[in-house]
Amino acid sequence: MSEDVRVVDVADNQTVKSKFESLPSELLIRIFSYLNYVDLLVLEQVNHYIAHLISSPLIWHEWTGKSTFWAGPSVFLDSEDYRNRFSWLFAPVSMHAHTPASNAVLSMDVLRSENKVIAVSEDCKINMWNAIENYKQVGSSSLNLDFLHSTILKTDSLSKKIWISLNDKVQEWSIDMQPISSTSFPCNATAMSPILGNSLVVGLSNGTLQLVDSRSPPQSSSVKSSKLPNYALDLLAQNYSVYVTGRFPSLLMYDIRKLSSVARSEYSGAHSLCCLTAARGGIVAAGAYAGRGTLEYYGSQSQQLNWVNRYSAARSTVLSLCVPDWTDELVMAGAADGGIRLLDTAKNGQFYRQLGTATSMVTRIEQTGARSAVILSGGRLRTLTIGDKKRYEGDDSISHQDKHDENITIEQQEQQEMKRQADVIVRRAVQRDMYGMSSLNSFLVSSF
Repeated sequence: MSEDVRVVDVADNQTVKSKFESLPSELLIRIFSYLNYVDLLVLEQVNHYIAHLISSPLIWHEWTGKSTFWAGPSVFLDSEDYRNRFSWLFAPVSMHAHTPASNAVLSMDVLRSENKVIAVSEDCKINMWNAIENYKQVGSSSLNLDFLHSTILKTDSLSKKIWISLNDKVQEWSIDMQPISSTSFPCNATAMSPILGNSLVVGLSNGTLQLVDSRSPPQSSSVKSSKLPNYALDLLAQNYSVYVTGRFPSLLMYDIRKLSSVARSEYSGAHSLCCLTAARGGIVAAGAYAGRGTLEYYGSQSQQLNWVNRYSAARSTVLSLCVPDWTDELVMAGAADGGIRLLDTAKNGQFYRQLGTATSMVTRIEQTGARSAVILSGGRLRTLTIGDKKRYEGDDSISHQDKHDENITIEQQEQQEMKRQADVIVRRAVQRDMYGMSSLNSFLVSSF
């Protein structure tokens, strides 16, 4: 067997084969699948061969499927590192504020292609921070306004543009903080969504839906409109379709080529749906129902309401949603009571993990890195990080690379940091002898 591992007996300097490791790799993987996750992390420290077997996705599929916390299919994508991703979900979560309380942030968005966080503050300025350089401010520009009573900011990664609603105007900006165009409306905007790179769908407070093409001058011929049941709270554009939620109990879908009429309407029954996001090939909407939060999923084929969670989604109205790019099944939800939760869309939106609690309502949450997100709460930007490295530092027995090689990419740096933190968890588990080592030893002894 080519994968057999031979160990050296130091006493007589003879090479012997471990009976346990002589078993077929398929059988070992099956045996390992009956261990809990902490025992798996400890066992992988035996040698490289055991570690290689334990990294098999089959083990983590089996364990997550029978766990009391995750009963059902795995929540991880097939292309991901199951072992590292799974260890994240047990790591501590930290939140830190990055903007001063003197200038409240009114609206923000993340331009993921440039790793930039862009926000409009109450002092009528647009500011930009670098999300991977400890939120170093890299740009600021005045909006040339005396006051702001309504503003929304959206970024378009496809065209690398910034759209800002300023009272009754919508302006188009470049990423170098320069205005490009401006379009006036009869009232304030309540929701926006970029579409097809050069167009913008705008929901107005008078209950109308407007489509603006930035390639044309701001004339009446460049703006199309449609009447809504009430004003919109969020818009989600996908190809030629626009999904609309707001102060009405339905999810509406429009085709921008025929914006004058509703292409499809799906009744929800919720008091209002405040936010939308794409997940698992469908649409996830959230809002309020009978004073509590509601999370709803509309299927990808017919856009019909597949399931709804109005019990454990949140204790108050869900105001913001974000799907991390390392899974298409977990969704981060921010609520009016400041709660930030992970919900599992593969299991009818059931509660997965509490990520933290902000001091005030979470009006926006966006992913900034592989294990971090930026949150708008109480007029301040806060970063939420899963697995704060400061929680694991201070142990002399733990060695890690303090500085990353400048030649490697950001993704490789994040993978190194994930691996380091998982190793720290294992070493501390062994040192403290608090994770059932006796049962693990009994299992190993009985296998020989």
